[in-house]
Amino acid sequence: MPERDDTDNDRTDRDLLDVQTLPILGLSLRSILAVAIGGALGSVARYLLGATHTIAPGHLPWVTLTVNLSGSFLIGCILPLTDRFAGTLPNARSFLVVGVLGGWTTYSTFAVDTTLLLHHGAYATCALYVVITLVGGLALVVIGHAMGKRLAAP
Repeated sequence: MPERDDTDNDRTDRDLLDVQTLPILGLSLRSILAVAIGGALGSVARYLLGATHTIAPGHLPWVTLTVNLSGSFLIGCILPLTDRFAGTLPNARSFLVVGVLGGWTTYSTFAVDTTLLLHHGAYATCALYVVITLVGGLALVVIGHAMGKRLAAP
């Protein structure tokens, strides 16, 4: 969508949802709402999963691991699909990838969990957690992306 000039603020035929709120960044109200709603859904889902499954100190934080690995796979898978359907569903990437999966995955909790494992002297568990998260996350993005490309192929 082209940038709008401030001189056309008096036009009444514009759809306010199509007006760019930050023209320099090219963001529309729809894309911001897509990210906000998606982020709320992803964050609440992650919160509910974590709240219903407690992890004892020094044990593998499998909830965060599961969340981050599943999010890595899904982001890889969804990116080619959102590219394929960008014309039909222009805010799908904002909603699904940035919003839902951005809210679902959590680097900060990974960092806190890693620090807590070190604090509790669970060095082997900490090393395993870091390696599985980093290597597994990267591998799952690649695998998900390959699957997404196959699904998005015409």
